[in-house]
Amino acid sequence: MLTPKKAGYGVLTGPGYVREFDTCTCKHCNCAFIVRSSDPNNPAVRGGFCGKCYAPTCPTCQKKPCKHFMIKLEEMEARDRFNLNFKEAKR
Repeated sequence: MLTPKKAGYGVLTGPGYVREFDTCTCKHCNCAFIVRSSDPNNPAVRGGFCGKCYAPTCPTCQKKPCKHFMIKLEEMEARDRFNLNFKEAKR
């Protein structure tokens, strides 16, 4: 099984515990997910790997079609520009 390379590091602390883990960012939704955990009771969240854009994906996006986060962001910005232009044209 392919596992994504770690890209970040997280530490969770609380009263009486410290949890450390390696993280990776999903290129489809831009969320961080745990790759490896130091806590034996908390197994790592295994994400996937998109064969179309060759990027790591979280478990949620693993079953969805490939759509890179930057493309989604550009579509949102274009939609906002269109709506702004449409509102100005109505005046």
